[in-house]
This record gives sequence, structure tokens and C-alpha cells, in this order.
Amino acid sequence: MIISFFTYLLQVSICSFFFYTFYHFALRKENFFQLNRLYLIGSVLCCLMIPFIQVPVEEIPNQAANYFIGFDDLIKEGITETLVSHPDGAMSTWTLDRIFLGIYFLGLIFFISKLVWNVLVIYWMRSTGSVFKNEGYTLIKTNINHPVFSWFNMIFWNSDIEYTESETQQIILHEQVHIKQKHSLDILFFELIQILLWINPFVYLFKRSLKETHEYIADHHIYLQQNYQIQYVDLLMKEAKIQRKNALPVVHTFFNNQLKKRLIMIKNSNKRSNKFKFLACLPIMIMLIICFSIDTKSFAQSGDDANMQNPQKGNIYVAKDTDNELTLTPEGKRRTDEEIVDYIVQKNAAEGKTVSKDRIFLISKADLSRNLSGGSSKDYPEFEGYVRVWLSANGKIGASTKSDKPKELSGLKILSFDATINKPTGKTAGKDVYKSMFLNYKGDQLNQAALDYIKSIDPQYKEKANIMVSNIVVESDNKKYIISKESKLGIIY
Repeated sequence: MIISFFTYLLQVSICSFFFYTFYHFALRKENFFQLNRLYLIGSVLCCLMIPFIQVPVEEIPNQAANYFIGFDDLIKEGITETLVSHPDGAMSTWTLDRIFLGIYFLGLIFFISKLVWNVLVIYWMRSTGSVFKNEGYTLIKTNINHPVFSWFNMIFWNSDIEYTESETQQIILHEQVHIKQKHSLDILFFELIQILLWINPFVYLFKRSLKETHEYIADHHIYLQQNYQIQYVDLLMKEAKIQRKNALPVVHTFFNNQLKKRLIMIKNSNKRSNKFKFLACLPIMIMLIICFSIDTKSFAQSGDDANMQNPQKGNIYVAKDTDNELTLTPEGKRRTDEEIVDYIVQKNAAEGKTVSKDRIFLISKADLSRNLSGGSSKDYPEFEGYVRVWLSANGKIGASTKSDKPKELSGLKILSFDATINKPTGKTAGKDVYKSMFLNYKGDQLNQAALDYIKSIDPQYKEKANIMVSNIVVESDNKKYIISKESKLGIIY
């Protein structure tokens, strides 16, 4: 579902905000560069995976009572409007969420094209340059105006730039560090992540920080391990004055506009950093998993467990994480708990009904599904034979085999079932418009709200009305059975 996809992108953005904020304030100025590289890559992977993690947390069951959804007047999950050619058809309206999806895919195409273009330019430069194979890398000399840069095992060298032998050796050694540690693979990974999450501003900060870290790693190696100290700093200063342009975003150039940061990190290379600071990111990860991944099976916003487990007549119970008229605005934006409650109050007031906020309870879709399926009904044996469910004009429920009237079948009683009422309301743009009501039946008579809903079907659309029942629990010879196969509800007027 489109909304679920954008919810995922939002959750990834929230995760990346916390992970990057921690890096910026706690790790950015530390000199354990390899750990920082690992953190930047690992935290982005965590951002992508955390919304998919599901950690079920079972509630302690209350053996003394149970709660049910949809048995009283006004109790229903909600109504959703769809523009379809038949009740099971797909929506054809051009809604706001589809506009957002279109914009997202335009950005996707743009960044894919940009990456492909940059890679093609690199290999075009290779094909037009002079190639010299060396141990561990390939040197490509070109006549194109560009700074020295590396891409995987290739070092691209501008033949028009003149360096001393010492400077050339230092630059080659610097780029070799990028090649040996496969820094180009890191950048390519972030380019792909940027394509997927281009609307997330923190992706760009992660990529920039990773490229900075790559430079710190190469500088550290040259400055300390190759004993080019004053000479290396002088070379960086010289390149800073020239500030060569035309660098591609997917490559490592020897010089970039990070001179001040690189010199500070070179100066602090011998400083001892507390690597245990790196572990402080674990509480952030745990917090995000708790926020996005734990299925808590929580009930109502009011916290009134007694009302939830023993519903009173007139209460309204809504699954707040479903997508319907009660939970979504016309633009497709999800309402907050308070907005859902306000909408229900206003909707009833418009119909001349008064509903108090403390009579409205919001639960999870998992709880709604569990209760609509009859709780323990899955443990019942399957009923052998065909059963038809009938509804009389006064709301009485009966059962029969095949097309027989309910009174002709004795010894069989319908105890409960789930129902979806697809009610035609007219046409828009040549398509039938349906409203759907989801309810649960338990007892011997349909609740008044559902009965009124069925009776309100316009006679000219009765043939198109579709009332499907499933999870039917029947009683025969004092034994309970379940009929899992979905069937159409028959109506006797």
C-alpha cells in the first residue's frame, strides 16, 4: 500500500536523524576512523531494517473477562469509500498519495540517471586516456581538465598538471589507500541508498561524512606510516590554492574543500580517543526498535481496561491503524488518536447524534482482527456440509443448507460471523461508488447500526450490493463448529 510505503520512508528518516545526530555530536571529531566508517555504513543499514523488525510482546491475558468489537448500536470499525467497477475492484481516483508517489519516482529516475551518467563518464575517460598497469592499481592519464581521483582500482591523472616526484608519490600512495580499502564500494553503496531515499536529507549528510572519513583514513596512512609529514601538509596547502574543479560525485579526488577538517584530523592523529564512546549508539538502536518494531497489542487511548473488556452499549471501538474514513483524511494523511476521536464526534453530530469522547475507544488492528475472528473459534472443528446464512427484515439471523429458508433447517444455530457489507451509493466517472462497512455478529440478531446500513441501500442498487460473511461459527447438537469458507449473505424481506 502506498501509505505504508511512505510510512516506511518516514520511519527510516526518523531513524537516520537519531543515528546521524549521535555521529555528529559524539563521533565526528574522534580519530578512530575505521570505526566511524563502520558506524556510518552500519547505521544506514539499521535504518533500513528497523521498520521491518517485528518483536511480538504478548500481553498478560485477563481470564476473568473478554471484550468484543461491533456488537452494539453504533459499534463499527468504520466506513471507507472506493471508486470501483465492482466491490473488489481497485481504486481509480488520482489521490494525493499517488501524486506523492509520482514525485518520488521522478526523483528516483533522476538519481538513477545521474549515477549511470557519472559511471559512463568515468569509463569514457578510461577509454580515451593512456592506460598504464601497475601493481595493485591502473594509472590512466588523460588530457581532460580534472583533479586526480580514484575509482575502484583505477587512478585518473590529469597530464596537464605538473607535480614533483615526491608530490606524485604522495598522491599515488593516498589514492592507493582508497583502492586497497575499497572506499569506492562504500560510495557506490551510498549512491544506491541515495537513489532509494533521495527525499531523506540525512542520506546526503551520511554520504558526505563517509567521504570525509575516507580522506581522514588516507591522510592518516600517508602522514604517519609513510613519514610524509611536513611535505604532505604542504602538498594539501598547495592544492587548496589551486582548487581544481570538474570532480565527479562518485569518485575520491585527492583534494577537496575539506582542508581545514583534514588538517585538524592530521594534527589530532596521535590523540587517544575513547573507543567505548562508539557503544553509546546501542541505546539509540534499542529505543528505535521499541518505537517502530514492537507489536504491543495495546488497546484504548483511555486506559480504561474495564470498559475495553466489558463494552457497554453505545461505545464505539475503532482500529486506529487501519486505512478508512475514520483514520485517514481525504488527502490520505493519517489522523492522530485525538483527531480520530474528534472526527467521530463531529460525524455523529452531523447526523444528529451525540457521542461523548469517553465512549470512544481506539485499539490496534491486530486486536480487532483477533476479536472479529471470534477469539478461540479457530480451535473449533470444521463443519462438514454447506450452510447458508440468512438475514430477515427485522435483523434475525438464520441458517439453512443450499437455498432452503432458515426455518426449514432445525438443530443448527449461527453463533457468530464476520461480515463485509459493500453498499453501492451511485456512480462517479462511469464507475460504481461503494461504501464498505466491516462488522462482527454475535447472538441472534444483527446490531441496529448494521441493520440500518443494509436497509439504507438504494433499491436501484440492491442487485449490486455485496454482503460477504466469513469465519462463521455454528452450533449443532450442542457442539461448536467453524465454517472458514466465505459465502454471500442471503436477505429475506
